[in-house]
Amino acid sequence: MAPSKAADQMIRSWTRATVSTKYQIVVPQEVRERLQIKPGDKVMFFFIEGRYYFSRVKTIAELGGAAKGIDTEFVRDREDRY
Repeated sequence: MAPSKAADQMIRSWTRATVSTKYQIVVPQEVRERLQIKPGDKVMFFFIEGRYYFSRVKTIAELGGAAKGIDTEFVRDREDRY
């Protein structure tokens, strides 16, 4: 059975990097371009089903409007915080 188009696309987009003696990696150019990573950007690592993934952390400006319309008047009671 041939792999699905989505699986084929995912496989072709895989790339790898080497970990230095200081545990640093150089993010490959293809990955930097696709994720729009620039020097000084923050990245986030997350663990899902036995694998680590990473993504660029969006800036506040990029998140503009993400919480539009949220009720900012709500105040939790102290016992609700824990």
